[in-house]
Amino acid sequence: MRRYLETFFQYWRFAVLPILIFPAAAIAGLVLMGGGYKAQANVWVNQSALKQLAYINIGFTPAQNLATNLSQMLGSPMFAGAVMQASPQYAAIAHHSQQWAAQDLHKNVTFTATGPNVVTVTYASNSPRALPVLTALLRQAPIQFAQLTHDPSATGVYRVVDSPAFVAASSKKQELLILGLGLLAGVLLSGLFVSIRTSMDHARVQLEDVGDMTGLPVLAAIPHGLGLHLGEEAV
Repeated sequence: MRRYLETFFQYWRFAVLPILIFPAAAIAGLVLMGGGYKAQANVWVNQSALKQLAYINIGFTPAQNLATNLSQMLGSPMFAGAVMQASPQYAAIAHHSQQWAAQDLHKNVTFTATGPNVVTVTYASNSPRALPVLTALLRQAPIQFAQLTHDPSATGVYRVVDSPAFVAASSKKQELLILGLGLLAGVLLSGLFVSIRTSMDHARVQLEDVGDMTGLPVLAAIPHGLGLHLGEEAV
């Protein structure tokens, strides 16, 4: 242990470097990502209007059936175009490309059945467009259902009970976990550097290390700096 400590203090600049770099990189990553933007809303399913939709599984709850139908509609360029028209900010980013908008919605929007009749709709991205896009999506989805089923009653397939709003994109626990992993990686790399450097340094060894290094028993040792002082009468 003494040799490792000596190596650490001798090369402390190199040993401390990973301990500083990895947590700093983790912090920089969190700052650059900024946690992203996540907008969320809750809708209540109208079971009577739900029966008109295309994908209905009798083994599912109303919320699960609605989530399935909404997910199926996400990849439709026609639906993406309707969302673009309802959200000028989104149209400006999408450059009037319905295909790009359809891919973006399919990638960033999720529908989760959080209760028998409640679906949580989430739009997460690195842009503040999350809120206006989610608002436009919830407004256009019932209209799209009515057009697909040719039944005006499909517009009442759900009602929004919690309006779209921004929510925290990442929790404090996740941030602390990332910082902790960065610090742990730095400490491990520093320890690896000290261990390798110590094993390569044969200039300073302790008596107990000689046997381990040579595989031979130590019969005697001459202390460093020992001198013989002879008297004047010594011949």
